[in-house]
Amino acid sequence: VAPLEIAHVAPAARVEFASPCFVAPPHDLEFGAAYECGYVVVPEDASKPGGRTVKLGFLRVKGRAGKPSAPLFMLAGGPGSTLISPQAFALLSPGFLGPILDTRDVVVLEQRGSIHSVPVLDCPEANSLAWTAYRRKLGEQDSIVLERETLARCIGNFRQQGIDVAPFKSQNMAL
Repeated sequence: VAPLEIAHVAPAARVEFASPCFVAPPHDLEFGAAYECGYVVVPEDASKPGGRTVKLGFLRVKGRAGKPSAPLFMLAGGPGSTLISPQAFALLSPGFLGPILDTRDVVVLEQRGSIHSVPVLDCPEANSLAWTAYRRKLGEQDSIVLERETLARCIGNFRQQGIDVAPFKSQNMAL
């Protein structure tokens, strides 16, 4: 496996705080740590620093240390997934990962294009592809054709909005 090459260094990001926060602990969870939400604003395409920007949502849970260690950054595990949810607070409860807050802040960073980022690359038709193929009784090859046509329409819609979809890939998730 070839080492990851970084062709450029991302310029300094801008932070915009959101008030109220776009997520809160579940009502039945005692959660005493302070938290804040907002956006990290970065170039849509890091090789074009003066071009369009995207906003990556974040949830920062403040640690209890007076002089905290470097923060722990957490990302969701799959394309389009989010970890910024009420369940994130449960992950940081005392019985699970909560002791991390004794020494450092935890920052949950949203992926490009997912629900707490701007723009949101939502394609509802793609979310129901399996059900549509089943309902139409499509075989494997026809299902593949349906998937390609649907995704091409979604990408076309994003491009009509001026969105360059090329930078919305895993290796650029947090750039």
